[in-house]
Amino acid sequence: MKKLLTLATLLLGFNSFAQLGADYGFNCQFNANEPFIRFKWDDGTFKTKQVNGNLELSYSKDGSIFISDWADINWQKPFNIKTAFKQESGNDDRSFGILFGATGIDNAYVFKISGNGMYTFFKYEKDKYVEIKAWTSSPNILTDKKTNVVELKSEKSVFNFYVNGALTYTHAALPFYGLVHGYLVAGPITVASDYYIINQKQTDRINLIENSNNFGQKVKLGPAINTEDDELCPVISYDERTLYIARKKASYYENLKNDDDIWYSNFNHKDSTWGVMKNIGKPLNNKSNNFVQYVSPDNNSLIVGNHYNSLGEYKSAGYSITHRNSHGWSMPKEVVIKNYYNKSNYNEICLSPNGKVMLLTAQRDETQGFKDIYVSFLNADSTWSEPKNIGNSVNTFASETSPFIGSDGVTMYFSSAGHSGYGSNDIFMTKRLDETWTNWSKPKNLGPKINSKKWDAYYTIPASGKTAYLVQEDGTNNNVYTIKQPESARPDPIVLVKGKVFNSETKEHMQANISYSELGSKTILGHLNSDPKTGEFMLALPKGKKYSFTANKLHFLAVHQNIDLTNLKTYEEKEIDLYLTPIKKGEKLVLNNLFFKANTADILPESHEELDKIVEILKLNRSLKIEVSGHTSKNNSKPEWNMNLSTNRANSVKKYFVDAGISETRITAIGYGNTKPIFAGMDEPTLAKNRRVELEILEH
Repeated sequence: MKKLLTLATLLLGFNSFAQLGADYGFNCQFNANEPFIRFKWDDGTFKTKQVNGNLELSYSKDGSIFISDWADINWQKPFNIKTAFKQESGNDDRSFGILFGATGIDNAYVFKISGNGMYTFFKYEKDKYVEIKAWTSSPNILTDKKTNVVELKSEKSVFNFYVNGALTYTHAALPFYGLVHGYLVAGPITVASDYYIINQKQTDRINLIENSNNFGQKVKLGPAINTEDDELCPVISYDERTLYIARKKASYYENLKNDDDIWYSNFNHKDSTWGVMKNIGKPLNNKSNNFVQYVSPDNNSLIVGNHYNSLGEYKSAGYSITHRNSHGWSMPKEVVIKNYYNKSNYNEICLSPNGKVMLLTAQRDETQGFKDIYVSFLNADSTWSEPKNIGNSVNTFASETSPFIGSDGVTMYFSSAGHSGYGSNDIFMTKRLDETWTNWSKPKNLGPKINSKKWDAYYTIPASGKTAYLVQEDGTNNNVYTIKQPESARPDPIVLVKGKVFNSETKEHMQANISYSELGSKTILGHLNSDPKTGEFMLALPKGKKYSFTANKLHFLAVHQNIDLTNLKTYEEKEIDLYLTPIKKGEKLVLNNLFFKANTADILPESHEELDKIVEILKLNRSLKIEVSGHTSKNNSKPEWNMNLSTNRANSVKKYFVDAGISETRITAIGYGNTKPIFAGMDEPTLAKNRRVELEILEH
């Protein structure tokens, strides 16, 4: 009989000065003054209870059963497991022992002794029994239902099994399947255990982030956010105006299983407070477990947990994507990942700012510990590549969880118990070293102002990186906290471009597709949709490049803008609105991404992207005729020079279109010199705006 009954984690030891990491393990003494939480079970045939300072395990049937817990033990380093057994009932050939290094009973190691003085060592591998040491008699084992102390000491790559302090069996250390440990008994039998102790001394020093003491104070968000129930999986929007969480019990659907619903809050800038949480409702919430995993930079797309059927009900485990529409959110659509499977009941996911790279956690065949971080890449057909392990710089023998990619697309924050830290899972930061997404810097612990003795995870930050949001265990429940971050903990600086898309004729808000690329390149780095109601959009653009971004919509001329971030030093926000020009007679469009060699009509290569878009529109609309007009700014040159330069530039653009296959009869080119400025002023930014080439629709 095989059952996995309970799992938990407890880590001991704490070093507030960031020297050696906290020791791993747990200590169950089963005293009356301790709450009976661990190893607790009662299904009628198998029952555990605390009696007189002991854990009593009673199994009324033939066969074996186990009950388990959890400890983050690195099998490659010294550790020990120690417990005491006293058989209280059952035949002398009944047996009992320790189960360790397991994922469950399907993959586990077991060392057992029997009431008649025998021992054995075996494993279950892929649900099959494999004998390692046959039943053997030992004088070290006490019979007649006396207490036996069983201890596993793993040292120098050897498993040494002791019974009552005497070495009884030795075997070369074996790699763990997982981190599950506990008791196994073969019934009918009743056994009392005085204690169960696991310990592993931590010998590695904590690799602290620079200036870890410069974090602010951790602040628990108020009652608008936190309740007496669990608040989990916080995800903050890039502009730090919306916070999504998963909340238990307080369900929109009065779920019977206390599954999570998605809730959100908007930040009130007038009084700098978070608004009361609101249930996001249908179609994202249903009678299953619902939670947000990722919010796009524009806050118009969400990755949510699980797959949905056509009625919005739970279909299967996995991930889905939903988009904001005029009614709220679209029905979540399945995120398809090649050869996706996950042996763990838990999973997390995040996307890069451009939406083309996914980091996810899973337990797979090649996983190093209980759960590792994997990378997957977006394919041309909108499916995702097979997950690839990101490597042992990040992944450990323990469980990695809740990865989060910063707004720079380079910095990753994640939670792990496998790197040296202060307690249970700590939060770490690492930097991506190349485009493979499998080479990462050595993770740095964010320090004692972030990490506690308990379980710390779900670290999420806005684009600025100035603040962070995370979950911390508070006694019996989990709550959301915020904290100010020092420069050393922030992503590399970016510019958050915020704006709205308008119809240039009516000045009404409109939805459009916005794409961005490196200036002069035709490779699209990312794309998004503006809000269908407000026309709002946001772009997160990392430092170090010149960018072009374009708004497109059917029956409109595409509008282009550009921004130079080659010398960006600090985080910035810029307001840039985009005006889409309807394809109608008399409408005009400035070619913002058209560049010439200084004082010449020579078109620079970075102009081709915008010009090619115009060519596409002209080919799709064969009745369209346009005027290309060149303009210069006021300067000290003679009028004739300005007129010639503007005319030559207009003719260069016309030639580009003609060379691309557009009939020259559809294009009129004219230069106006500096006679038609669109902005008044003599400062350089204003003069630059007046130096332009415009298109005007003559016929359609």
